[in-house]
Amino acid sequence: MSALSQYGAGAVAGIAEDQYRLGLAYRQGTGGVECDKARARALFLEAAQNGSVDGMAWIGLYCSSGEGGVVDSVEAVRWSMAAANAGNGSSQYNVAHWYEEGRNGLARDIEKAKHYYALSAAQGDKDAKDGVERLSIHPLQKYGDAAAAGDPAANEALGGVYYYGRSGVAVDKAKARPYYLAAAKAGKSLSQHMIGFMLVKAEGGAADVKEGVRWTTEAAKNGQSASQYNLGVWHEYGHHGVTRDVAQAKKYYQASAAQGDSDAAEALQRVSSTCAAISFISG
Repeated sequence: MSALSQYGAGAVAGIAEDQYRLGLAYRQGTGGVECDKARARALFLEAAQNGSVDGMAWIGLYCSSGEGGVVDSVEAVRWSMAAANAGNGSSQYNVAHWYEEGRNGLARDIEKAKHYYALSAAQGDKDAKDGVERLSIHPLQKYGDAAAAGDPAANEALGGVYYYGRSGVAVDKAKARPYYLAAAKAGKSLSQHMIGFMLVKAEGGAADVKEGVRWTTEAAKNGQSASQYNLGVWHEYGHHGVTRDVAQAKKYYQASAAQGDSDAAEALQRVSSTCAAISFISG
C-alpha cells in the first residue's frame, strides 16, 4: 500500500499521526512518493500544530536548517523547545547544543545546555551523555596536565576550547594562541592552520604576517583544505606579502577543491579561465 493510500485521507482530515507519517514518506522518498522536502516540511508543521511531538521535532529541525524552505530560527526554537519539553530526545539534544553554542537566537547558557543534555542522555543518547560530561568537567582539568607535558592533541583541544568558547569556557583567543602554537610545533596540521590564521589576522595578539604565512603553508602541505584555500587567495591577489602568482593560486585551489571545498572549486574555475585568457593573448 502506498503512503498516500495509507495516510493521505487521514492527513487531509487533520489526523496528526497520519500527517507525520506522510511527511516522513516525502522526506525519505518512500512509500511510492518522490522525495519532496517542501511537502514534508508542510506536513510536519500540520502534524505539529495538531499535537504530534515527532512533528514538532521535525519542523523544528527543518526551520533551523532551512530544509524544504527558509531558515526561521524563532520557529525552530519554538517547536524544538515544545518537542523537548514533551520528552523528545532528539529535540532535547538539539536545544542543548543551541544553548551550548548560543545558536538560533538563544543566549549561551551552559546550565540550560547541561539540563537538556541530561534529559536526552537519560533516553540513551550517547552524544548527549558526552555533552553532559564535557560541560561538567572543566577542560583544564581534562587536558591541562597532558598539555603541560607537551601532548599535541591536548594542546590542540585546549586551543579549540579557548578559541571557540567551548565546554562552558569563555572565548579567549589570547589563551588559545600558545596552545595552538605548541600543537603546531608538534605537527598538528589543524593547529598549524589556526595559528597561521591568527598570526595573519592579529587574533589573540599582535600580527606576525611572515610567521602566519609560514604556518599556513605548512598546514597546506599537511593537507589542511582551509589553508590551501587561503594560500590560493593570497597568491591570486598578492595578499600578506605573498607574491602574486596565478599558477600557484591554481595549484592550491585544486588541492582544496579536491577535498570538497566549494569556494575553492569556484575559485579554481575563475583562475583557470584567467590562465586560459592569458595563454590565448600570449599566443
